[in-house]
Amino acid sequence: MRQTVLNSDKIITTLSDELEYVGNYLELEKFRNGSKFCWEINLAEDIETNINIPKMLIHTFAENAIKHGLKHLEGNGKIIISIGKNLKEYEILISDNGIGRQEAKKIEFESTGKGLGILNQILDLYYDLMKIRITYVIKDIIDGKENSSGTEVLIKIPVN
Repeated sequence: MRQTVLNSDKIITTLSDELEYVGNYLELEKFRNGSKFCWEINLAEDIETNINIPKMLIHTFAENAIKHGLKHLEGNGKIIISIGKNLKEYEILISDNGIGRQEAKKIEFESTGKGLGILNQILDLYYDLMKIRITYVIKDIIDGKENSSGTEVLIKIPVN
């Protein structure tokens, strides 16, 4: 909560600070949910964690993974955040083994549906300020029997 209050007036944070914030959030949610899920963050060796990114970029998708994917999962859940880099861009992959978006839509009634809308506004503002266009793609993970076995988000941040 302290991090949230201290950074409430900022639109930009560092990757390092965002990962710390997400790690703290995931630990609190894990405790709150009786250790129903585990999580991990994997960084490639060449990742510069002092790069600037929009605040809440990774957190929004981690929160959605818990609220929509893992909350209704029978059994243990897992969230994996992997960060890599190629010549053109940083790639942040957030995956979970939850119930998937289609199943979540069938049973979710309390969701405001505003999280991604707010994030899109932040990404537009970030582009206006920094002239860096960050994109993301969300897709369901489908198993061999055509059943949803989670959700995957791929975020791409151009390398300056």
